[in-house]
Amino acid sequence: MNRLLFFIIATFTFLLAVEQEVEVYTKGVKKEGDKAIITDGVIVSYDKKILKAKEAIFFMDKNLLILKRDVIIFDELGRKINADEVEVNLDSSNIKFKNLFEIDKDDVWIFALSGEKQDNITTLNNAVFSSCEIDNPDWSIHFNRAGYELKAKEAGVR
Repeated sequence: MNRLLFFIIATFTFLLAVEQEVEVYTKGVKKEGDKAIITDGVIVSYDKKILKAKEAIFFMDKNLLILKRDVIIFDELGRKINADEVEVNLDSSNIKFKNLFEIDKDDVWIFALSGEKQDNITTLNNAVFSSCEIDNPDWSIHFNRAGYELKAKEAGVR
């Protein structure tokens, strides 16, 4: 019976005040007070994105989902984004991340130590941008802080 339960995927659906649905798929969840802890892999469908990680913590009282260890995000634009940690506020749709790496279909890549997406604006901190070899690029642009507005396709760098 335990082996059968091991293969059953637990599904949780959270309906948000903004009527946005979040689906979380995992093999098991442990509840500790106001948090749900997942340590055996998780896949999340949220805001036209698929997020995958080895671990997650959901803080029920804050409606906050933190994904950890080998986080991969597939977004609606077909981008694949890797990060060490991603924090999703399910009430506001704000996303924070650590050690983000993104590469697009044209082999243009960006690495940022940290960043945040609020509404439609993404802010990156301590980042490197290039289209060359990752380990030893011929050229790269480094910046302490940059903002990018996806819909307007505008960037500002500091």
